[in-house]
Amino acid sequence: ILSEDLFEEQVSVRTKLFSRMDRLLQKIIVPIHEVNCRGVNQSSIWGCMAAAIWARESSKKPFWPALVLGILAPDDQKEDWHHSLTERNEGRLPEKLGTELQTGKRKAEQALRRQSAGGLEQMSYFLVEFMGSHEFIWVREADIIENFDPDEDPNQNSAVGTHGNVTKKKRGTHRAGASAASQRMFTSALDEGRWALEEFEQQLNDTCGDFSDDDDEEEGGYSYEILCQSDDEADEDATDTDNEIDGRRGKDDEETNELLATEGLLDFSTSGRKNAKKRAAALKKQKADAKRAAQKREKEEKTKKAKQAKMEQQQKKKRDIEVAKKAKDKIAKSKETKKKVREKEQKEKREQRELEQRRKKRERERERVLKEEERKAKRQKLKSPGNGANARGKRKGIPDKPERAAAIVRGYLTRVAKKENLKGLAFGGVMTLPAAGIDSSGLLGMALAFRAAAGVLASKDVNDRSAGLKSWERIDVDSPKTSSERCRKLEEQIGLLEKELVKLGEDEKRRNFLTKEAEEQKEAKEKMIAQADKKARISDVQKRKKSPKKSATSKKCRSK
Repeated sequence: ILSEDLFEEQVSVRTKLFSRMDRLLQKIIVPIHEVNCRGVNQSSIWGCMAAAIWARESSKKPFWPALVLGILAPDDQKEDWHHSLTERNEGRLPEKLGTELQTGKRKAEQALRRQSAGGLEQMSYFLVEFMGSHEFIWVREADIIENFDPDEDPNQNSAVGTHGNVTKKKRGTHRAGASAASQRMFTSALDEGRWALEEFEQQLNDTCGDFSDDDDEEEGGYSYEILCQSDDEADEDATDTDNEIDGRRGKDDEETNELLATEGLLDFSTSGRKNAKKRAAALKKQKADAKRAAQKREKEEKTKKAKQAKMEQQQKKKRDIEVAKKAKDKIAKSKETKKKVREKEQKEKREQRELEQRRKKRERERERVLKEEERKAKRQKLKSPGNGANARGKRKGIPDKPERAAAIVRGYLTRVAKKENLKGLAFGGVMTLPAAGIDSSGLLGMALAFRAAAGVLASKDVNDRSAGLKSWERIDVDSPKTSSERCRKLEEQIGLLEKELVKLGEDEKRRNFLTKEAEEQKEAKEKMIAQADKKARISDVQKRKKSPKKSATSKKCRSK
């Protein structure tokens, strides 16, 4: 970096500059070298690890978490730090263990020479320390997996080949059997590998070793030891420190006060010492009184804060009770609402069931009546003339006289009703009857009651003056003073009128439909009555044959 021409004429300056630069470089290089030589706590020899890997002793053994402590690589892959790392960790090994590992190292070096001489595939060798058992061995590159992940066990995936086909039996995760102790050792090895990897990453992040989180804490008056203390220990240390400071300060204050009282001259006589002691005792008593007053104020403040905290706690408890009560009431109300809804649904279902039962009952009654009419018609047919004589051999007379008479009367009344509008035979005659003359238990009273309940007939309330008014007539559009309110009232009135017009149109359509249907039924009924009247007027009795009248000449002959 520095040129030889720098400070060429000033040799002493150049020498001092070079010395200073050397010292600076040494200050930078030495900490870096020291950090690089640090080992990890998970290694039994405090080894300086190169990486955390999965390794195995041979292809027949399972993979196991391990640390790389040495590397023997081919010439084209060798780096300078490989040799320094291996030599440093071998120096930390015990003598007997290092001697045994030298044999494995020599075999690895011989294998590397055979590979280079025979043109075979180059393969590196690694000195590893297995976690958990802390055994050391040299392994081939084919027996390691570089990326160490504690959450993924390569032994679980080794049973599946590269194409997804099963090639080998599944290996266990234990190095010496499938016992519970080996399983615990494997778990411990995984934890040690994870911790070693975290410590190694921390060393890489702090290359110079000068990064520490404790510096800021110590500058602020806190350290790791202080933070580890309990509250009681911290209070005791603070009290001791305050007492020491107060003792030193008290002695200094005594000397200062004596010097001020004697104008800088200390009186070492007996009376002077007594006076000094009296002054010191008075000052000490004054300080003690001040301290007691301060403690009393502090105690009062603490008592006040405790009372306030207790009051706040009581208020909070009261609020919690109120909230819980409201929530309970809300739940009870929701349950009651659900119960009412459920009862309403049950009531509706019960009414629907009763309506269905009544409907079925009416259908059964109608079917019974129809069957009875069919049987009656069948009997009537059997009684009709043309079926022969009766059981006694006598001829039949006029069969079913009441029905034939009723048919004739119905036909007569129908013809009269067509010719003249008889009020007594129509519903108009019923409507002109006074309400007091209608029997509520009679057929007409019950029919009118049903129509009023259905809303067909409007029932008037005597006390309600607005009962006769329509809904739009009840809206007061004259009393509002502002135009906006009048417009709103008029809009409501228009809306109600439009709804009423729509309803009138629908009622008119329904009325026309029902009128047409009633007329069709009326025509069919009149036709049926006319046919029954015509049929009833036909006599089934056979007419007697009229005997011829005898002539007068024949009578005279008989008389003679």
